[in-house]
Amino acid sequence: HGGSRSGDPAPDRAPYERGSPDRPPRDSAPAGPGRSAEPSDGDPAPARAEAESVQRISRTGGFIGREVELAQLTSLVEGALGRSGVVMIVGPAGSGKTALALQWCRGTNEAFPDGQLFLDLRGHSDERPMSPKEALSGLLRALGVPYQDIPHAAAEMAELYQRNLAGRRVLIVLDNAESADQVRQLLPYEDGCLALVTSRNRLGAMIVSHGAAMLPLHPLASFEAEELVRCVVGDDRAAAEPEALGELVAICGRTPLALRIAAANLALRPDFRIADQVRDLRSGNPLESLAVAGDPDSAVRRAFELSYRRLDPEAAEAFRMLGLLPGPATTVAAVSALLGRSPGSAYHLLDRLFAEHLVERNGQERLRLHDLIWWYARLLVDPERTRTVHREAHGRLLHWYTASADAAARSLYPQILRLDPDPLRPGARPETFDGPQQAADWFDAERADLVRLIEAETETATGPGPATETGTGTGTGTRTGTGAGTAPDGEPSPAVWILADTLRGYFWLRRDAETWIRVATVALRAARGAEDFRGQAAAHQSLGLATFTTGDLELARGHFEQAIELAREAGWGVCESVALSNLAGVSADMGLLSQAAEYYDQSITIDRRLRRTPHQPLQGLSEVLYGMGRLREAERLCRRALALSRKMSAPDSIARVSTTLALISLDLGQLEAARELATASRTGFQGIGNLAGEAEAVCALAMIAAEGGDGTGALRAALTACRLSRKAGRPRLKLEAMLAMGHARYQLGQYERAYEHFRIARVTAEETGYLKGRTMALLGLGVCAARVGRPAEALGHAGAALTAAQESQLRLLEGQAQAVLAVAQACRGDLVAAVRAARQAEAIHMTTGYRPVHSPFGPPAEGLDPAAGHDAFRRLQEALEGQPQP
Repeated sequence: HGGSRSGDPAPDRAPYERGSPDRPPRDSAPAGPGRSAEPSDGDPAPARAEAESVQRISRTGGFIGREVELAQLTSLVEGALGRSGVVMIVGPAGSGKTALALQWCRGTNEAFPDGQLFLDLRGHSDERPMSPKEALSGLLRALGVPYQDIPHAAAEMAELYQRNLAGRRVLIVLDNAESADQVRQLLPYEDGCLALVTSRNRLGAMIVSHGAAMLPLHPLASFEAEELVRCVVGDDRAAAEPEALGELVAICGRTPLALRIAAANLALRPDFRIADQVRDLRSGNPLESLAVAGDPDSAVRRAFELSYRRLDPEAAEAFRMLGLLPGPATTVAAVSALLGRSPGSAYHLLDRLFAEHLVERNGQERLRLHDLIWWYARLLVDPERTRTVHREAHGRLLHWYTASADAAARSLYPQILRLDPDPLRPGARPETFDGPQQAADWFDAERADLVRLIEAETETATGPGPATETGTGTGTGTRTGTGAGTAPDGEPSPAVWILADTLRGYFWLRRDAETWIRVATVALRAARGAEDFRGQAAAHQSLGLATFTTGDLELARGHFEQAIELAREAGWGVCESVALSNLAGVSADMGLLSQAAEYYDQSITIDRRLRRTPHQPLQGLSEVLYGMGRLREAERLCRRALALSRKMSAPDSIARVSTTLALISLDLGQLEAARELATASRTGFQGIGNLAGEAEAVCALAMIAAEGGDGTGALRAALTACRLSRKAGRPRLKLEAMLAMGHARYQLGQYERAYEHFRIARVTAEETGYLKGRTMALLGLGVCAARVGRPAEALGHAGAALTAAQESQLRLLEGQAQAVLAVAQACRGDLVAAVRAARQAEAIHMTTGYRPVHSPFGPPAEGLDPAAGHDAFRRLQEALEGQPQP
C-alpha cells in the first residue's frame, strides 16, 4: 500500500488545522518494468499517480471544529454502505474538504480493515488533472498489484481493480476530483467498500448515475473560526482583542484557508495587533493580504485561481462580470441585466459557476458569492475594458436596479413624490411585485446593494456636499422626470439621484437615518455637480425628512426651505407643494401653528392649481386644527385624507392617517371607534414592516386603554411601544412611549413612577425642540405632583404648560392645563383659584369638543375621582358642584 502523493493543491489540505500548510516530502516509488499504464499518445509525462495509505499522510496540526459535519458524514456513510458506496464532500476552495475527509477516516480502522487509500486526482491544481487510467494504475499498485501486471487498456484495468476489491472492506478517498467522468471507473462495486470523493465541483451527475450522497461544506461556525485563530496566535492575544478577532473572522468569511493564513501572518509578527491585521484587510482588496510571505501557493487568491482556470471562456467572462456587482449577494434577474442576456441564458451560465462552487444558490431566484470569491472576481475586472464593455454592463445594471426600485416604490408607497427613471430599455426586465409586502421584502434584500451602487457611482462626482446630516421623507403627489440618461465617463449618471430619491420612501418606512443621510448627501452632491435643480430639490426633501426623524427640527426646516427655493427655480410645482407641506409639519412640531396652517394652505392652493388632491396636506392641516382644539374640523379633514389614501391604495398613508384619526376620535370621547382605527393602523404598519409607524399606533392604543380606565391594558401596550421605539431609534417615538407609560402608571395609581416617565418625556421633548410634546409632559408632571401632595411643584408645571399652550395656540392643551391648575390649586388650599381654573377648563373643553372619560386632564368634577386621603379633591368637587357654571 506504499507510494507517494503528488500535485497536492495546498488550499484544501488542512484548511482548519494548526501549523504550516507545507507537507514533508513523500517517498518516491520506483517505476516498475513491463506494461505501463501511462499514456503513450505523445502527451507529456504527468506527475506520478500513486495512492497511499490514509494513515501515512502527515498531519499538519490539530483538527478544529466541524463536529456537526463529522456527524453528518458518518450518517451519510452509514446510508451509503450496501447501496451506492459513494459519498461526496463538495465545497469551494479553501473550505477544508480534504481535512474533513482525513479526520473522519482516521476513526474508521475497524470499519475498513483491508485498507484506507488516498489518491489526489489533481482536479484543481497547476498540473494536468489525472486521467482515469492514471488513477486506476495508482490504485492498483496501492492494492498490491505488481506494476508489470497492470494492463494497458482502461477497461481491463477497471476490471482488475474491481477483482482486487472483491471480498474486501476498503475505504478509497478520491480527493480533488474534477468531474464525474474522472471518478466513475474508480468507484468500488463491493458492498463493503466506500469511495469518499472530495471536489470543488458539485458532481451532480454522480447523484443521478450512482445515487451518491453529498455533503456540502459551508464556512466554519463563528466560534470554530475564532478557535482556529486562537490556536495559532495564542489564547492571551486573542482574549485581549475579542472584537477585532470577530472582525477578522468576518472578513475572512469563516473560510478555513483564509483564517489559517491570517493567523499565520499574525503568528509571524508578535508585535502586530489583530486590529492592525483587520485594518490592513479592510484598506483594500483583502485577497492581496491573505498570503504567507515566501509561500505564494498558499494564497487564497491562488486557490480561487485554480477553480477559475477550469471555466470555459464564456463562463469565465460571466464570472469576471460578477465583479461589477455592488455586493456578493444578488439575484438572477440582476445578473441577467448585467450580462445583457435573457434570464434563461443567465441561469445556464450561473449553473456552470454553481457547479464549480464559485456561486451559491440562496433560494430559486437569489444567489451569493462567498465574500472572498467576490473580491477575487473584482480583481479580474480589466480596467481597460471598464470604459467599454464593463461600462456598458454597469449601465445596464444601474438601469435595471433603478427601474426595479421604481416598480417597488409604486407598489409600496405610490403616494410619495419621486423622480421618474429613464424609460425602459429594449429587452429590460425589471422586477415586478404582487403587492406592498413583496415590494418591501425586495427593498430589504437589495438595500445594501442599492446603497453601494449610489455611493460607488458618485466616487468621481465633484462639488461641495451639504451638511453632514440629511434624510429622506414621504412627500405626496405624482412623479416627475428629469430626462436622466447615461452620463459620460467620469460623471455620475442622473440615475444616481433618481435611485436615491426612489429610496426616500423606503428609508422613511425603515427609519435608518444614518444610511438615509449618507445616501441623500451623495445624491445632493452629484445633482449639484450636474446643476440639476430637480435632483437637488429632491435630495433636500430627503435630507429634511431624514433629519426630522432624528429630531433635529431646525436642520430639517432649513432643508425644506432650500427644496422650496430649488423647486421654484425648476418650475416644479408638485415638489414645491410637497416641501411646503413638510415644512408645515416641522413648524407645527416647533409650536408655530399659525405658520404651519399658512404653509398647508399654500400647499393646497398649489395642488388645486395643478388639479391634484394629495392626502398629506389635508392630514397635516387636520393635525394642526386638532392641536388648536378644532376637533370637528380636524376630524372631517382627516376622514377626507383617509379616503384619498384608500383611493390611492397607499398602505403607509392609510395606516398613518388612521392613527391621527384614532387620536382625534379619542379626544372626542369615541373610544370604541378610536380603538378600531388604532388597531387597523397597527396591522397596516406591521404589513409593510414600518416599526416607527407601529410604535405610534401602539402608543395610541395605550392612550385609548388609559382613557377607558384600563390601566393594566394601557401598561401592556405602553411597554410594547417602548420596545418598538427602541428598535426604531427615533427620539420622537421615545417621547410618545414615555407619555403612554406615564398615563398607564397614573391609571394604576402609581403616581411617582408615572412622574418619572413624564420627566423623561419632557427631557426628550426639550432635546428635540418638540413644543407640543414638552407641554404634554408638563401636564403629566403637574397632575402627578398634585396627586402625591406637592402643590407648589404642581403649580409650576401646570403654569409652564399653560403658558406654552397659549403661546403656541394649543387650545386643546390649554384646557387641559387649566384642569391641572385646578387640581394643583385645590391641593394648595386655594379653592377660589381652583374653581376659577376648573370653570375655564370646562369652557375650553366645551368649545373644542373635548370629551374626556378617565383622563387626568379633564374637568375635575367629571374626570377626577377623589384620591384616598386627599381632602382637597373632595372639597374641589363639592365647590364645583355647589357653584353654577359661569
